[in-house]
Amino acid sequence: MNPRLDSSENSSAAWRFYEAERQRYLPRNYWANVVEGGLYMAGAAFVAGETVLPAMVKSLGGPNWLIAMTPILVIFGFSLPPLIMAHLVERLTWMKPYVMIVTIFQRIPYLIAGLALVIWGPSHPEVALPFVILAPLLSGLGAGLAIPAWFEMVCRVIPQERMASSWALRFLIQGIGGLLAGGVIAFVLDRYPGPRGFGILMLITFAFLVLSFFVLALMKEVRPPVRDDPGSHETLIESWRSRWRIWKENLLMRRFLYARMLAFAYLLPAPYLGLQALADTGKPESFLGTLVIVQMIGGISANAGSALMGDRLGARWLLLASRMTLMIVCIGLWLADGVVGWIGIFFFYGFSFATQNVGFSSMLAQLCPPGKRPTFMALQSLVSLPCLLGAALVAGIIMDHLGGMMTIATVTFVFQASAGYFLLQMPKGK
Repeated sequence: MNPRLDSSENSSAAWRFYEAERQRYLPRNYWANVVEGGLYMAGAAFVAGETVLPAMVKSLGGPNWLIAMTPILVIFGFSLPPLIMAHLVERLTWMKPYVMIVTIFQRIPYLIAGLALVIWGPSHPEVALPFVILAPLLSGLGAGLAIPAWFEMVCRVIPQERMASSWALRFLIQGIGGLLAGGVIAFVLDRYPGPRGFGILMLITFAFLVLSFFVLALMKEVRPPVRDDPGSHETLIESWRSRWRIWKENLLMRRFLYARMLAFAYLLPAPYLGLQALADTGKPESFLGTLVIVQMIGGISANAGSALMGDRLGARWLLLASRMTLMIVCIGLWLADGVVGWIGIFFFYGFSFATQNVGFSSMLAQLCPPGKRPTFMALQSLVSLPCLLGAALVAGIIMDHLGGMMTIATVTFVFQASAGYFLLQMPKGK
């Protein structure tokens, strides 16, 4: 068949064949995507950026500004490569071979960091600290190289009307795995407090990431008919110009990105939640495991609701629910006193974070036209980078000089309310 599909009859037949193949492999691809993501994110829970990783950095003597960076390291890492890789990914005919090669580099850093903590952490923490910081950053860079092609592949094989439930089930498995992680974290840190225990958690993370890699390999890529798209031959400069055109011409994308930028304020309290909870309650490091369990229960509750209702209600309502529950977290930070208060904060934080992930992933998939998804993801990365850096910088300054957690809660509340304003202007449908 002519790859340019000049004839409308050939084009129609090719699309019918593609749809038939997508439906044929949909159960396999749907559940492979769900399980792969669930395993990957469940593994990440063992070194959670809101609880475990900040305590890990602190145990190695890391300064306050470095602790403030911990939640953004992975996100910052994977936000960089799409800026220069999007136009190259759009030229690929098949996405899966590229994804399978690049994603190896997304997983290896945790193995190296885990070994460094076990070997050098107790006696030479200053040697282990750079490995701990570089692990999420380099893993994020690997993810950033893979994610434009991975996202395009997922959107090819899973219909839009099944996206919300797919993301929700991924995060539901993450939550169930996170319950396991919380118990393991408490057990490990109770028996091996300090760097050696944190090293064991890093190695457990790596084991989960390896499992997720093999599940990813089970996906069967289905390629839509090839079209003669001039955008697929763009240079880097032309790709950047196309992002500017998208920004100017696509009102819904602008509103989505405004909401996305404001929502990043959820990162302001993130690095200090676990540390503040330990300070307020006087509990040992093993209490972090309990907080991870509670956070995952909140995430499971959110994802169960999103899996049941997300395809019906659409991403807009999920994102509004996420913003409202994070505002509840802010109120909790003003009022929290004792163990019960912190358990409530972590429950609602987990609920908000899970709903946010489902909502933003689903809405981005809905807004991106086929074939240009890597460019749209690059545009999202472009606006995300200054927000990530700004959140880490502002959080560190506030904690050191401007009133600490109460001020952070107030600023976060205002930003979430502002994000809700832009989300209210998005279409109500799916």
